[in-house]
Amino acid sequence: CVIRRYCFSRVSRAAATVRPLPSSARARTEAALELNRPPTRFPDGKDFAVEIGFLGLGTMGTPMARNMARAGNTVSVWNRSPGKAGAVVEYGATEVDSPAEALRVPISCSALADDHAFAGTVLSPDSLAAMPPGAIHVNLATVSPEMATHAAEALTGIGVRYVASPVFGRAEVADAGNLTVLAAGDSSAVEEVAPLLEAIG
Repeated sequence: CVIRRYCFSRVSRAAATVRPLPSSARARTEAALELNRPPTRFPDGKDFAVEIGFLGLGTMGTPMARNMARAGNTVSVWNRSPGKAGAVVEYGATEVDSPAEALRVPISCSALADDHAFAGTVLSPDSLAAMPPGAIHVNLATVSPEMATHAAEALTGIGVRYVASPVFGRAEVADAGNLTVLAAGDSSAVEEVAPLLEAIG
């Protein structure tokens, strides 16, 4: 089936402006995954590959991180329980010893179990101190509205942009890079991470 994916460039209680993500970027990523090599350029002339930190290598996190690495990005991964990074490292990712190490990058992502795991990992003092101003954090898990608001406020306070990007689909769909992905937050941040999200949905 064809899974349609949308990007929410602006979100409010009343409504959201919805637009499809660029089909050309999606086509490039799908072709690259098929050939097991990364695309080199996007239509705007910028390099596709970026430096990414990824936290959480569970059932959904592992295939998402792996597909980001397969798409040619430089990926640093961290997981609370050891022994889960191998499936991502074999595609060129690097395992790091702490969340803070994974967060010292322009774009970081997390796929953590729940509000408690997210707050204790991404919003810990060490993590907040590690994230550089101007960076973007993409939360790929579904968290409560209260946690989403708290995360956005905490990260904005240190100059980091927050993108709420829950994903929908089973593990095999994640493995194939065909997840349904929503992205909400600062419009410039959503635009910057849109090519990255093409690798997973």
